[in-house]
Amino acid sequence: MSFAQERLWFLEQLEPGSSVYNICRAARLTGLLNIAALEQSLNEVMRRHEVLRTKFSVVDGQSVQITAPAHKLLIPQIDLHGGYHAKREQQAARLI
Repeated sequence: MSFAQERLWFLEQLEPGSSVYNICRAARLTGLLNIAALEQSLNEVMRRHEVLRTKFSVVDGQSVQITAPAHKLLIPQIDLHGGYHAKREQQAARLI
């Protein structure tokens, strides 16, 4: 691992499960969304970039990178069409 990766791994050991280095974003899309095309695009990005499939583990007391083989990401779909607009907005915010 690089020094930067070792540093992040060390910080994870100090505070497991911390999301301090995660950047979360949400976007509102309008119109029709081609779920199959979105899934295919995300799967291709993951296939091309090993860093998105890499985790860290300890082997013989040494931290190492382990890169998983590419797998198919399926985007779960939740239908929020029923109910009042305000309730849908609240439910969507809760799910995010």
